[in-house]
Amino acid sequence: MGLKQQSDRIDITGLLRQLLLVGGACLGGFALTIIAAAITGSILGPSSRATLLIVSAIQGILLFALPAFLAGYLTDKSHPLRLLGANRGVTLISASAAIFAFLLGLPALNLIIDYNANIVVPWPELESLLRKWEESAASGTEILLNTESCGGLISGILVIGVITGFCEEIFFRGCLQRSLTYFKVNPHIAIWTAALLFSAAHFQFYGFLPRLLLGAFFGYLLYWSQSIWLPVICHSLNNSLVVIFTWLSRRGFLTVDVEKFGVSDSFPWVGLFSAIVCLVILYYGRNTVFVPEKK
Repeated sequence: MGLKQQSDRIDITGLLRQLLLVGGACLGGFALTIIAAAITGSILGPSSRATLLIVSAIQGILLFALPAFLAGYLTDKSHPLRLLGANRGVTLISASAAIFAFLLGLPALNLIIDYNANIVVPWPELESLLRKWEESAASGTEILLNTESCGGLISGILVIGVITGFCEEIFFRGCLQRSLTYFKVNPHIAIWTAALLFSAAHFQFYGFLPRLLLGAFFGYLLYWSQSIWLPVICHSLNNSLVVIFTWLSRRGFLTVDVEKFGVSDSFPWVGLFSAIVCLVILYYGRNTVFVPEKK
């Protein structure tokens, strides 16, 4: 992973110290985000789109990005970006291959989203609670996406796509995943642990599986390329496409439901083919186009 220790044994003490420091920084960022939300809400209205956009940007920076950069600084004061994988660029071919694999995998992702959304929890009380969380998250998302203006489209892409995509990746992949591997946790365990935490942090059970797989997809891109910029590009693209497709639909330019592409009542041939092609690209790309860029 580029950052080497002298022993192959897991440095539990160092890892716990790192996680405690990052956790403390996150708590501080969360408290500041609440204060910022209260101030912004009192000025612009607590449920306005402008308020939610501003709070989302502040949350990403204070809760995710700053703790990640703190971890990078504490790990290597002379090269604080090294831990996060932010010191390496990516080639045009690696970025293109990652985007290509992501786009080809969308029908399979839609299929998993549909499956996860229709899971029936056997305990009614628990299912009721999970559905309430889902509805609460959906109502906030609806406000964020509720725009038909060009300015609203641009602000949505900037905040929901670019800022959120960058901040979440620099934290969950750059900070958490790379911290685990830095302190000698198995890379695959680190990838799936970060993906699990990434999905759980959204508090949406009925979107847990697709986010888990997306997190693993981003994690392996980082692991192979040693650059945070590949997962940042794909994460920002994923979020931006949601904003763009919703905007096009509200403007009447898009009449089909792109989120249903790959979902079928019969055997899901399109989704299955999508998953296979995506996996093939990743399998052959891990030792070719996704290898670290030479400095």
